[in-house]
Amino acid sequence: MNHPYPQQWAPAFPVPAPTTNGAAIASLVLALLCLPLVGLITGLVALSKIRRSGERGRGLAIAGITIDSLRSGLLVVGLIAGGLTGAQHGRGAHSDPLPGAARLTVGECFTLQDGTLQKVEPGETTYSRSASRTTTVPCTVEHDAEVAGTWHFDADSDSRYPGDDQISTVAENKCDPLVDGYAMDTWALPDSVSAYYFLPSRSSWAVGNRQIVCFLASDAAKLTRPLRADATVLSPDQVAYLKAVTKLNATDAKAPDTEAVKDLVTCRDFAARMAEALHDESAQLTARTWPAKAKQPVADMLAEIKISAGAWEDAATASDATQFRTHVHRAEDHMAHPEAVQVRAALGLSTGQGSAQDV
Repeated sequence: MNHPYPQQWAPAFPVPAPTTNGAAIASLVLALLCLPLVGLITGLVALSKIRRSGERGRGLAIAGITIDSLRSGLLVVGLIAGGLTGAQHGRGAHSDPLPGAARLTVGECFTLQDGTLQKVEPGETTYSRSASRTTTVPCTVEHDAEVAGTWHFDADSDSRYPGDDQISTVAENKCDPLVDGYAMDTWALPDSVSAYYFLPSRSSWAVGNRQIVCFLASDAAKLTRPLRADATVLSPDQVAYLKAVTKLNATDAKAPDTEAVKDLVTCRDFAARMAEALHDESAQLTARTWPAKAKQPVADMLAEIKISAGAWEDAATASDATQFRTHVHRAEDHMAHPEAVQVRAALGLSTGQGSAQDV
């Protein structure tokens, strides 16, 4: 009878349980602490060790890798998006380089950052081209100036900068009528207010700023009220009257800076232009039907205009300086200033020429 050999048993030594890999634990902790890429790298190292050692912690390492990968991915996307946004903003700064002055529109009131209006040269009516730091404000609060008009040069990108002198000449020619049309009632303007303009510089011209900004500003106190006086704020009768006297005011403002005894020809030419302006004013005043309360004042004004125009005509043909002065004195005595005040009062316009009205 065969007897099998007794079964052999392995010695009963205790076998220790696998330990948890420290790098796996660190991977999860670092990922939760939001340290970009550190948890990811630590987790990869932990998986490599676990495969060789049989340690536990594979799940922890994978969790650390997953969390850190998601966080790092979101961070990269954010950085890319931020970079694109910054690039777009940078392009915007170059594609829209127009300074503050170039963005001003008619009727806006504004201040300058430094609080002053610097002229290019004393006595000039052109304010500094560095007027880029403008801030628009309501015209009822303190401000430096009010935009009366704007004018653009040809926007052709190939056109060359015309030069400072040419731009200044164009600005003067364009701004004068714009300002006159914006502030038609010159009697309502404070004595301290004059017309000025901003110009494009050579550098701003190159990037598209080719706008002239014509504005009214005070060289004394700050402005605190709007100066606009055109068809948008005046009645039709007021506008009609102001249009009638515009030519005479403009002509009178360009009186020659000389005396008849020195330049009789120039003075006689001025007298002829004054007579023409008065005839034009008379024609416009006669053509309109005025409100009842303004009819008699207008009639009185027309009577004086007729006398003054005749005297200016006589001055325009004077044979010498003495005769010229005699006719001019008579013309000036009948320039209808008192009658103009009465017409203005009847129409509701300012009656204080060059008045000390609050600015």
